[in-house]
Amino acid sequence: MRPVPTLVLLIALVLGASGCLGGQPGRAEAVTIHSTWQAGELPPDSMETMREALADMGAGEPEDPGSLTALCRITMGNPSALVRAEALDAAWKLGARIPGETYRVDTVDSVAFNERALRLDRMLDGEEVGDGEDLDALIDWVGGFRFPPSRVALALDLAEAVSSRALVEQGAVGEAFQRHVGGSLRHALTLVTMYAADDKSAVVRQSAAAGARSMAPEAALVMLAGMMQREPEAQVVFEGIDSLWALRAALAPDDLRRLLEPLQLSHDVAVRQRAEDLAASLSRG
Repeated sequence: MRPVPTLVLLIALVLGASGCLGGQPGRAEAVTIHSTWQAGELPPDSMETMREALADMGAGEPEDPGSLTALCRITMGNPSALVRAEALDAAWKLGARIPGETYRVDTVDSVAFNERALRLDRMLDGEEVGDGEDLDALIDWVGGFRFPPSRVALALDLAEAVSSRALVEQGAVGEAFQRHVGGSLRHALTLVTMYAADDKSAVVRQSAAAGARSMAPEAALVMLAGMMQREPEAQVVFEGIDSLWALRAALAPDDLRRLLEPLQLSHDVAVRQRAEDLAASLSRG
């Protein structure tokens, strides 16, 4: 078995650490501090070092998938709300430069997914023989699979596995995995942002609302519609409306109007006015 992550399974998953450290500036520091904090330790000056590392990662290259997936994991699991928010901001600075795709969610029986993923893994490791077309089709199917929001961790695992294979495989096989790196990373980041939209901290939810501007419009609409119905903090709602402004040309006017109707009755004057302005802009075309 090669020392790279196996492909994602719905039930069991074995991931290696290849590509987790090193690479772009800040990644090693951020990953190390994140792990230290999760263990309950808080070294002196680690908050300042972490925030500097996140800024460095966000200013890096989108071709570095390890930084993007590390930022996603910090967003989902860091004990500091400020760090979770800044990690998501940094992730979108990278992710926004990766070509997007139409948002979709695939459904498949877990047994069927596992069978295909395991067969692909065996073929890659030489444990099963198949022709080139079989291998290419399996890579396209597994690499192009899009998990639903409830499976955000698996979507992130899959993005890491596809990215790792794209780095280590040679020739046509490496190229086949490379076709799916950007799409799997963007989808994982989208689901991580949806996850952050339910964070207990308003500062993280505000970062999620801001991140919607870089999401596929249909995914942003799904997330923001849910946020607007339950969000108690005016600054988060205001951020969401600003994202709707940025996306309005790509969204159906009727969908936007339905989302804005309750916001135009908000007790917060700034939210109400911003929602009314956006609704009026739809009428003007």
